[in-house]
Amino acid sequence: MANETNELNKVQPPAPINEQREAFDLEMLIARVLRVGVFTSAGLLAFGLILYLVQQASQAGQTGDWHTTVDYVGQHNQLYMLGNLIPALFRFEPLAFVEAGVILLILTPIMRVAASVLLFARERDLLYVGITIIVLAVLLVGWFAHLGRIKD
Repeated sequence: MANETNELNKVQPPAPINEQREAFDLEMLIARVLRVGVFTSAGLLAFGLILYLVQQASQAGQTGDWHTTVDYVGQHNQLYMLGNLIPALFRFEPLAFVEAGVILLILTPIMRVAASVLLFARERDLLYVGITIIVLAVLLVGWFAHLGRIKD
């Protein structure tokens, strides 16, 4: 009984401060990735909407006719391939900004999973590194399989 009490009273030494700081820094990096991704995505979506409204207002001033959003999307019904998306952003096409915002919003959790791989590897938790790599692989395969189906 005395042996058991002595073993229970033994306290594990805390992890070195450097390891705690590195784990905290990686957790903060993951939180920052999510925050920046969501806010940037929201900014792109809002800018695309404002740009759409400004363009529609200027066209309505010239023609005296307001087009509905359905008409606008029907006329510009396309998904941009990455090679076309970047030039469309430089041409300030509203739907390009909306699409870039949606793409970034989709990529944000994928980047979070990738950052989690680093966190678990830093903690030397091989089980969770393996599981997280599998989850990341499934996400990337799904993403690239979808991209392969989009026609230009």
